[in-house]
Amino acid sequence: MGLHQEGIGDVDLLQDWYRQYYTPLTKFLQSRFGSGPPDPEDIAQSTFTRLLDHPNLRMVSNPRAFLCQIGRNLAISELRSRTTAERNCHELAASSSLPEGYLLVPERVLDAREQIQAIAKALKKMPVRRRAVLLMVRVDGLTQSKVARRLNISPPAVSRHLGMATAELYDALM
Repeated sequence: MGLHQEGIGDVDLLQDWYRQYYTPLTKFLQSRFGSGPPDPEDIAQSTFTRLLDHPNLRMVSNPRAFLCQIGRNLAISELRSRTTAERNCHELAASSSLPEGYLLVPERVLDAREQIQAIAKALKKMPVRRRAVLLMVRVDGLTQSKVARRLNISPPAVSRHLGMATAELYDALM
């Protein structure tokens, strides 16, 4: 019963904070990050939503600073996500520019499916380390030196694995 009572008090406290700090928080976010995106009002709302799970709001000595820090972190996270998504969209658009007159006909779809199946089969046949190297470099975008450190192998070994994996994929597609 004591926890339930404390939870109700925290909801009341959160409502008080919302009334008192929502507007100053949105103004702070707008001064730091502009009018959007991310939208300062959305970030402020997310800030208060995040506090619903906070174990004990009564321990916070400076609510305004606490809310501003949470809002700032959420805004930065949102900006990073947007930047990554935009970069990925641009890269995808640049890499998938199709020749003029290219049609997506059933034969091409079937060819693509067969190629995907051949690649999947080749990946399954690869030794675990070779497959890991290939995926870390080609899919995750890690440098060969980072892969070497993660797998605790030498950079030349990473290069050899990558070369063999690429050759195996090439053979599987021929």
